[in-house]
Amino acid sequence: MWIKRLAAALTVCCLLVSAGGAALGEKTDTPIPEGERPAFVQRLLDVARGELGYAEGAQNYTKYGEWSGDPYAEWCAEFICWCVDQTQQSQGEDLLNVIYPNYSGQNTGRNWFIKRGRFVYRKGVCPDWGAQWLRDADHNLSKNEFIPRSGDLVFFNDPSRNAGKACSHAGIYIGGGQFIHSSSSRSNGVIISDLTSGYYNTYFVGGIHV
Repeated sequence: MWIKRLAAALTVCCLLVSAGGAALGEKTDTPIPEGERPAFVQRLLDVARGELGYAEGAQNYTKYGEWSGDPYAEWCAEFICWCVDQTQQSQGEDLLNVIYPNYSGQNTGRNWFIKRGRFVYRKGVCPDWGAQWLRDADHNLSKNEFIPRSGDLVFFNDPSRNAGKACSHAGIYIGGGQFIHSSSSRSNGVIISDLTSGYYNTYFVGGIHV
């Protein structure tokens, strides 16, 4: 078991990139450099932004759910995967089940990344595995040190909505402390929200580096 844990920890070390700068939740007027992003990231963000304002129809119908096989499913994961699929089609590059999971349900997505050593917890500790650290860092990851970069997925856990699971919502980080995600039609459907304060900052669990 200790060998398995060591291997997973080493995978995290190799795959994650140091974010640096102010901790999540701290306001700063100085943009935090993200470094060079994969070419597909900008296309993914463009696809996602093109969906702003899309809202579910009767009985929670969405085109994202229909694409994934359940037109009436809760659709935050389906929205993300649909955007990735549109991106890989236009880029001619395999992204689903390679860079991002093709999944339905926030916990399935989180677990996919954990098994590959790519999920970073905001608190710096992965349950059942232990402390995490960022590549090139000389210390274990401290609470709030992880800062997402554009194209990363971010996960949330509101105990009143998680049905006993580890995560209740997910979205795509677009930079500048904001992420794009699906919401209810009462909140205008696909929207951009602030990750640095308020509700989503409170329930932010962690995410992945692309």
